[in-house]
Amino acid sequence: MSDPVKIQVKTADGKQRVLWTLAGKSLWEVLTEGGFDPGGTCGGRGICGKCRVKAAGAVSSMDENELNRLLPDEVNRGERVACRCVVWGSAEVTIEDDRYYAKGSLAPETKPGARRASIRRVLLPGLDPQEPVPLYQRIKNALGMKDLLLPLETMRELSRMDRVGRPALELNALVLDGEIWKVSRQPPQAFGLALDVGSTSLWAGLIDLETGETIAIASQPNMQRVYGADIISRVSYCLDNPNGLDELHQVLINNINAMIEDLLDKAKASTEDIYETVVVGNPVMLHFFLGLPANGFASYPYQGLFGDELTVAPASLNLKVNNGGKVIVLPQVNGFVGADTIGCLLNIADWDKSSFILIDIGTNGEVVAGNHGQLWAASAAAGPALEGGHIRCGMRAAEGAIDRVIFNEEDGWCFRVIGGGYPRGICGSGVIDLTAALLKSGWIDQYGTIVDRGQDRNISVQIGSDGPQLVLHDPDGNWPAPIIFSQEDIRQVQVAKAALRTAVDLLMEKAGLTAEDLQHVYLAGTFGNFLDPANLVALGLLPRINMGIIQPIGNAAAKGAVAALLSPEKRQEASRIRACTSYVELASLDTFQSLFLEQMNF
Repeated sequence: MSDPVKIQVKTADGKQRVLWTLAGKSLWEVLTEGGFDPGGTCGGRGICGKCRVKAAGAVSSMDENELNRLLPDEVNRGERVACRCVVWGSAEVTIEDDRYYAKGSLAPETKPGARRASIRRVLLPGLDPQEPVPLYQRIKNALGMKDLLLPLETMRELSRMDRVGRPALELNALVLDGEIWKVSRQPPQAFGLALDVGSTSLWAGLIDLETGETIAIASQPNMQRVYGADIISRVSYCLDNPNGLDELHQVLINNINAMIEDLLDKAKASTEDIYETVVVGNPVMLHFFLGLPANGFASYPYQGLFGDELTVAPASLNLKVNNGGKVIVLPQVNGFVGADTIGCLLNIADWDKSSFILIDIGTNGEVVAGNHGQLWAASAAAGPALEGGHIRCGMRAAEGAIDRVIFNEEDGWCFRVIGGGYPRGICGSGVIDLTAALLKSGWIDQYGTIVDRGQDRNISVQIGSDGPQLVLHDPDGNWPAPIIFSQEDIRQVQVAKAALRTAVDLLMEKAGLTAEDLQHVYLAGTFGNFLDPANLVALGLLPRINMGIIQPIGNAAAKGAVAALLSPEKRQEASRIRACTSYVELASLDTFQSLFLEQMNF
């Protein structure tokens, strides 16, 4: 048997970690198995070329495939495409961008005041040697309860303090929804956990059930992304690999448990203090979360195994919360429209009294049209382009990403880079801004075709291996490498835009709405907070509407999970929303294909 080889990994925050592996594995495999996200969107198949790391030591030489995916400067800096780089012995790997430690997220705004839990002080009489009464009976008598369900650990704890002749003990009882959950000497804590299980990123919030306050939040990239950037790729992985579902489930649970540990550390609490968990996400991610087969999403009619609200025991998932509590998955709509969309709608106070469009822009975008209490929902397979995926110089919204592009005739071009400094790529909001600016400045036409406008300090046209491409320059020559936006990149944006706009138009038709009828347009998701609504209209992703009705609502799915955690009435409303929602399978409509092709133009 081969001897294990040592891989020294250094992350962006300067921390170092040692991984052990066997010779012959790719760096992508080694990093993935070690709990790192090596980046990329093709699941390690050597297609996208974005799983870049610095590597030195006993690794394979570059082949032609890898060389074609790196710039000369990147090769000189020692960068490698992780899935093309094979480990043959000890090596050192440096991950220079933020792929393992998330830098926070936009937290849902929650208002304190909701009280599902309270603490009762009770006196437990000591054991009378003349008329002994069992401990359990004395607890029931002290609480004035006929029936009482107590964890065995509570009984064990109290038995250690109970002895003959001891005076009455002052205890604290945790009351949750009218039931006693714990009795202890010290005042117990009662927390709930809200989870938004996204295909790209995960969000978790620790909520105080006594005050309704959000105590701590955590977010991480969804490590399942190494198996594919989109959910269909992950479903395919499960179908192609006998242990695929178990792998994806365990990766996700490990991800979530790491966030739970972070939350509990911030709150100085223990896993036993989390009594209830409410989960939202798209249907495929919820199946992965529960460890349920997602085969039904591989082909029409795209049907999962459940749709109603579902309650399961935490122990069945190996979730690091109180095993006596419960995990509640909010109801889903149908197809690829899930509990995350229901969670978003819980944030719209007048959903049953107004006309609106709700759009969650993402790899698997969701669109809802509402007309005074009747809702129509659909998913739009936009692909990852609007989040920086499948874009040559695309990247996540991390340090070094261009996230804002502005053009006007007077001042020319302005590129804003996250963290300052020089750009390494362009993220989703930058992609939308750049495309709109190129259209406005005439570098692309209404069909998305690149137009060579000659000399410009910031932009030029070159012919690359895939045809014409736009090259963004620093006029002072300080950027380490130019940012390239190719004709194929523009086509990816057009496909995403067409998918979302087609969904908007067809659902508005179903709802009997025109652009003039709309009272609100809601942009859901953290990503939506960073988009310029004018550019969405300019590109045709939204119809021509009054800009004043466009409202970003942030991480609305997570806010909905928090609301349902704090309010049983909100959980009932979630089920009512589902009952009022008609799911539309867009591809089955006669006009879908023609409208989609028409919307490819800007």
